[in-house]
Amino acid sequence: MGSTALKAPRRLLYELVGKTVKDIRPLIDGVLPEIIELRHDLHQHPELSYEETRTAAQVVAQLEKIPGIELRSGVAGTGIVAILAGEKDGPCVARRSSDLPIEEQGDKSYRSQVA
Repeated sequence: MGSTALKAPRRLLYELVGKTVKDIRPLIDGVLPEIIELRHDLHQHPELSYEETRTAAQVVAQLEKIPGIELRSGVAGTGIVAILAGEKDGPCVARRSSDLPIEEQGDKSYRSQVA
């Protein structure tokens, strides 16, 4: 991935408090290219459920950059559990991802390389 590490979400959130959209846009622009690059990379290499070893490795590599995160990988094979605890109780987010290896039409540089 890119040479710059994504900002830790907690630190980024602290920077956003009390800001306007005009203030926030530069922060978003600072991390957006790496996020897009990661998304394109994952799209190029789709993996079926329980076979997402490459995807899991990419996600773990990104999560390891976040200080204070509790991380477990290999859950049910290729699953990942990441906990970023704060000072207060708050919402919980769950995300599941797998893709189907299909032959994609079009000429996007990030189209699937697996069929």
